[in-house]
Amino acid sequence: MYVQVRRLSEIVIGEMISEGERCKVYKAIRNITRKGVIVDTWQRPIILKELIDYNVEVFDSIYREMHIVNTIRHEIGWDTALNVEAVVTINRPYYIAYKLCKCGSLLQYLEANSSFEFSTKSAIVQDIACTLHHCLKLNIIHCNLRAKNIFVDIKEDTATKKERPVYYVGGFHSAVMTRSRRMDPEKSRNRRWLAPEVLTTKTLNPETDVYAFAWLIYEVFTLQMPFADIAEEDVLKNLAENPNTRADLPSDWPQWLTELVTNAWDTDPAKRPKMVDIWREFRKRNKDLKAT
Repeated sequence: MYVQVRRLSEIVIGEMISEGERCKVYKAIRNITRKGVIVDTWQRPIILKELIDYNVEVFDSIYREMHIVNTIRHEIGWDTALNVEAVVTINRPYYIAYKLCKCGSLLQYLEANSSFEFSTKSAIVQDIACTLHHCLKLNIIHCNLRAKNIFVDIKEDTATKKERPVYYVGGFHSAVMTRSRRMDPEKSRNRRWLAPEVLTTKTLNPETDVYAFAWLIYEVFTLQMPFADIAEEDVLKNLAENPNTRADLPSDWPQWLTELVTNAWDTDPAKRPKMVDIWREFRKRNKDLKAT
């Protein structure tokens, strides 16, 4: 595993695809050399994140993310978490290289395939819920769930020799291997997916992950962002003033899905289903769909 890139010259940086307060993101090519009796070289396309800040806290977060992702991939399976291909931490700025997924984020994938049937979207949610359930079994809470942090690649199925989509959970830079994490809601970059109790508890936990995942389900089936009619700077104020307000769910949803999402949005975190319950419900319903 070639994790540490010692020279930035090993990476050819291409076009910038996004820029935020925390980082810039580029398409790039990584040149890899394996030295032995025979020197082997090859290239691999990657997504390169250039971090704005350069300090001990950011350095720690890079290696925490890498450790969490590697733990998930080794304990649960390779096709679960978005791989951290490499890091550059020798010089300023810090860089993190990720696996390049052919179809981009889950939102991009769904927008490009707007004709997907309910059963296809339901199977996607089941796959993601399964990964997140097993993450929680490892005491990993994600803390940053949203459809933009799920990535879609295409692989050939070894059994059928047909191409199939693979859904990778990404965005683990906020994740921790513990049952809770303190956070300041005002500093959250994921405030639209933030459970209302976090405004007072200032704590993320498995229950807040379930709440955020309910919004991810909403995104998958509607392609709508949470509280899309509210400006980003007003989201927390709206949440504080209207802690029980959620989105109107589509009338054509089956009753079981409406109830599941509504329960996962419950203002009382103790009344929300567990991630394993969500996964099992989708697994059961998808099995029934296949039988019809």
